[in-house]
Amino acid sequence: MIKKKSMMGIMVTFALIAMSFQAYSQYGRSEIKVGFTSGLNLNNIKQDYVNTEDEELNKMSAGFRIGATVDYSFNDAVSLQSGLLFTTKGFGIDLEKQYQETIAQQPGVDNVTVDVDGYSRVTYNYLEIPVNIAYKSEELQVFAGPYLAINIGGKRKTDATVTTEYEIMGTTMDNTDKQENKTKLKPAFGKADLDNYGENESPVNGIDYGFNFGVGFDFEPLLINVGYSLGLGNLTADLDVDGYDPADYKTSNRVIYFSVSYFLDL
Repeated sequence: MIKKKSMMGIMVTFALIAMSFQAYSQYGRSEIKVGFTSGLNLNNIKQDYVNTEDEELNKMSAGFRIGATVDYSFNDAVSLQSGLLFTTKGFGIDLEKQYQETIAQQPGVDNVTVDVDGYSRVTYNYLEIPVNIAYKSEELQVFAGPYLAINIGGKRKTDATVTTEYEIMGTTMDNTDKQENKTKLKPAFGKADLDNYGENESPVNGIDYGFNFGVGFDFEPLLINVGYSLGLGNLTADLDVDGYDPADYKTSNRVIYFSVSYFLDL
């Protein structure tokens, strides 16, 4: 039910923006600018599992965004900003904390140290359409609006060497563990039948949606934005398994992003 309400809110917002766009197009002074945009994503996730012990030990990871952008000015103060982006989202997996918690569960363990050389992360690739309304005052702008994104694949990859050292009942123990694995993430639209996925494949929800908001600085022909992307969709795929409910494993994107857009002189 929450998912349906969130999606309905996004669709209503898109509809209201479209109606405003049409009204201003008919009666207002307008100007269209097109260009290119690119930038940095600082990605993470929010988890809301029924059983919190199953949640990932997540941390921030870097990604990027690139694509085409358009600015439709209704007047000097208000514009609609949209485009088509290829963007990477996801999260890092905190191997250091993972090993520390696992070792610390053993009785009599003390002075645990963990050194991680390498990485473990999950990457989601999207084609995304943001639709923001921007209010401008001279060079400064504030913006907000919904986005809709289609997952086009991703991966879960670990390539790390983890060295641990700890004391147990007065004896120093040390160990080196090499982790190398890769799982291909394939988008699922509707229920995912696990028989259609290989040994190193896993389904992920094919649709994501949410809201963007932030501030920007307009130094024509450049526009510099700093924003936050609040994902409302569930990244967990709906598995075709009796008794399985993806809402029990709710995971949503969270992204801080920095972008620079260059508008063409047409």
